Amino acid sequence: MKLRNGIIILLLLTNLLAVYFIWTDEDDHSSYLYAYLEGESEHWKLDDHHVFYSPEEMSEGDGILTYTKDSNGAMNILYEVTFYDKQNKSYFSSKGSTFESQGHLGGIRNEVFGGKKNEVPSIEEIESVYAIIKWNGKEERMDLQLKDPRKH
Repeated sequence: MKLRNGIIILLLLTNLLAVYFIWTDEDDHSSYLYAYLEGESEHWKLDDHHVFYSPEEMSEGDGILTYTKDSNGAMNILYEVTFYDKQNKSYFSSKGSTFESQGHLGGIRNEVFGGKKNEVPSIEEIESVYAIIKWNGKEERMDLQLKDPRKH
């Protein structure tokens, strides 16, 4: 009899624990965003700039930056590209130089620790990103958009 009562109490406790964990579990429908951005301005073209967000990690960067105008024989152009969100807040910057009018942007990768979660941006927020490119004392804005996956 004592064994049977012990088993019943144990089953009740495990059921109560299960119900507790189900009710207190946060909505764990994780969101992910992975996209490529592209853009073109008067003098520059950016292709294959990747954006990746998950609740635990954020990665952005890479891509090919091309100077599209005649560089008057200059093989290397020093540049700085800064990316801004829709609140005009700078969040990523890359400096480099082109070689034969092309440069490869570096990338950033951040992991979230301590139980915190990234807020995954919406597609509309990603589409509002723009870049400011500075080179040889000049400055130009480039609006970015999602790359059509059918284009190569």
